Amino acid sequence: MLRFLQPINCEEVSNIWEISEETWDRVTFTKPKGYFNTMRHALPYMMKQRWGRILNSTSRAFNGDVLKHAEYCTANAGVNGLTKAAAKELRHYGITCNAFPPFAKTRASYELDAFDQVVSKEKSPWVDRKFALSLNETPNPEDVVPFVIFLCTEGAAKISGSVFNLGGNDVDLHSETVIEKTLTKFGDRWTLEELIQQATRMLFANYRSPADLE
Repeated sequence: MLRFLQPINCEEVSNIWEISEETWDRVTFTKPKGYFNTMRHALPYMMKQRWGRILNSTSRAFNGDVLKHAEYCTANAGVNGLTKAAAKELRHYGITCNAFPPFAKTRASYELDAFDQVVSKEKSPWVDRKFALSLNETPNPEDVVPFVIFLCTEGAAKISGSVFNLGGNDVDLHSETVIEKTLTKFGDRWTLEELIQQATRMLFANYRSPADLE
């Protein structure tokens, strides 16, 4: 099961406060709901034969992005959650489920580049244009294929529930989300004054905000 999302409609790339409910529903209806509907109909056949490979095309945007498309980020985060949930439920049936964000020169790449060249700075799809990539820096889509095929082989029978960045000759395995630090108080619940003092000193020591794009 190999699926790709339709190209981004660049004219609808916008700030969160400008996204219409219609756009939000259209994008999240495709991902992850479309993936769920495909999986739930195919899984009974895979479970019967006790073998299957599910590969969900996601996007690096699942972790937030430098493009203004929060609805797309949300949709792909849902794909990753669905992938991990399915992998755990299906592990005893010989079925694997993985996700891959492809970084490749597709139709969407050309549309985004053309759109960005004709709009004003204020209407740019980028949060900051310094993050914009030229088409020359974008790998070919054929480069994604070998590792996708590998995930379908018997050699990948134990690989499931993971997310892989694919682009050019690079294959990146995403780490799992883990608790980095814990701040605990024994006894009564925290007071605001205690949190102001202790969280700054302990929980947020050497903290870097995910919103910091530098």
